[in-house]
Amino acid sequence: TDFTTVNNTLYPSLQAVSNQLLESNKKWVLFGDSISNTLLDPDYPFYVIDNLKLTGTVTNAVAGNTSADQLIILNSILTSTPTYFNSFDIASLLVGVNDWATNVPLGNRQSLITDANFAGRLKAIIEKIITAKPSIRLYVMTPFETNSVAAPYNSFNTAGYTLREMSVLISQICSDYSVQCIDLYSLSQLNLKTIPTFLSDGVHPNSIGAKFIGDIVSKAFLSKNNKGILVDTGIKRKRE
Repeated sequence: TDFTTVNNTLYPSLQAVSNQLLESNKKWVLFGDSISNTLLDPDYPFYVIDNLKLTGTVTNAVAGNTSADQLIILNSILTSTPTYFNSFDIASLLVGVNDWATNVPLGNRQSLITDANFAGRLKAIIEKIITAKPSIRLYVMTPFETNSVAAPYNSFNTAGYTLREMSVLISQICSDYSVQCIDLYSLSQLNLKTIPTFLSDGVHPNSIGAKFIGDIVSKAFLSKNNKGILVDTGIKRKRE
């Protein structure tokens, strides 16, 4: 399969709209894990920065981090610099795989921000960012599918949920907060046939996968209504 052709078919307007860039000098801050912790080629942030000509991009993502780890980092940042987000126009969050792999309880839409589960910590991160700067464009991304020894394809962890179910919950929580959700789980097209092409080790994108994901994120950042691309919340629990 020619994945460049697939990408262009899915996102034909990216090349055109990249000429209508976000207003000049937009600054982006990232939170997440190893997928977002460098701004260099071949990681997806490099392609977003290149596509949209963003300036002053900063990442607080750390390899191996869970939502709890990123919440600690965010709390530390806001304690030392309450006006931190005033320096940025766009914020993004991509976590979940490490929560899944370490069997963190998933929680649900009713979870509280004080709850020791993924949903509660996701809510806490969202609330802290949008409270610190209500006008910031916050994009929360769903994790994409994996296939490795530690994270087998479409499998249930010992806490009893899949990455698909986590992605649905993320989209629901984003909807509850009117926060933009980028559905990497669905839009990255990762399955047993495509994972070897897109991921270097079954978890981390190679240059092809990073470019593909970077284009998805770029298109979401450029969406006219700034609502990104929402996941289908009608997905039912199913083993494949």
